[in-house]
Amino acid sequence: MIIIDEATCIDLLDMKDAIPQMALSFCAISEGQTLDIRGDVRDHEHESTGLLLGSYIGSLDGVCFKVIGDWHGKRGGLIAIFDTATGRPEALVSAIHVTDLRTGAASGAATELLARKDSRRLAIIGTGRQSATQLQAIMCVRPIETVAVWNRTAAKGATWIESVRRSLGDGAPDIRLAATAQKACDGADIVVVSTRAQVPVLRGEWLRPGAHINAIGASTPDQTELDLSVLRRAAVRAVDSRELALKTGDFIGPMEQGLLQPEDVCEIGEIFLGRRPGRGDDEEITLFKSVGHSANDLVLARFLAERARKAGRGHIVEM
Repeated sequence: MIIIDEATCIDLLDMKDAIPQMALSFCAISEGQTLDIRGDVRDHEHESTGLLLGSYIGSLDGVCFKVIGDWHGKRGGLIAIFDTATGRPEALVSAIHVTDLRTGAASGAATELLARKDSRRLAIIGTGRQSATQLQAIMCVRPIETVAVWNRTAAKGATWIESVRRSLGDGAPDIRLAATAQKACDGADIVVVSTRAQVPVLRGEWLRPGAHINAIGASTPDQTELDLSVLRRAAVRAVDSRELALKTGDFIGPMEQGLLQPEDVCEIGEIFLGRRPGRGDDEEITLFKSVGHSANDLVLARFLAERARKAGRGHIVEM
């Protein structure tokens, strides 16, 4: 078994590597090869919250278990991978960098597949932890020149912009703070929505023809980022996992009202596999809703473990 710490994860795994791995995991989900197990951790006494996740991918003979959370104000987690063909533990991987990267990389894979090739203007609504990796991933697959950012708290949005500018250095696009979410979306080719909103923060009438949306927040039944007109205008409504995504607030309301049927939503893996159509022309609006699937963790962590072995990195333990 190989043990890989956080510093080694950062050294060996970057966004360009992660994006194609997400495409592989999406295909495995849509081929019915995966199992997703999840549970919440709520330790109010110690102000700790977290997730327990598990995944199995039959074609990889692999299973993983992940625990990640904020433990009394400190973020941490681990991913354990087992070989189901032998029953042996394969790897124990620090989970923070892998988790952050795979969330951004999922949108990167969707953007590469669905966004117009000439997309240059990006809007970001919400500047939480995941927003920086969303920008990083989209810059890997499209020639982004300008980024308009809106956050409910303007000061936090401005701080986020300065942090991103420093991290990207000379490679940073033109990033500015927008006064409203609507103004951020003005003329945007790609829109990222990354919030925990309980009421919609993106409206369909704000979207230009041909826009692509990555909606990565609002992952619970009581959270909603997208108003109904976004779903109505989208010619492609793709999700990472239909089973998981249809349980979120963005879809529950429209389905309960009979305005949306499960078959109106496809898995992005079905598009990768050629089973469902993607973008038809440059005028269509496309949507990718991501809630995260533990198969993403398994594929990416196993890729990292194999790279670490080849590079002679990590710590080998006989089990």
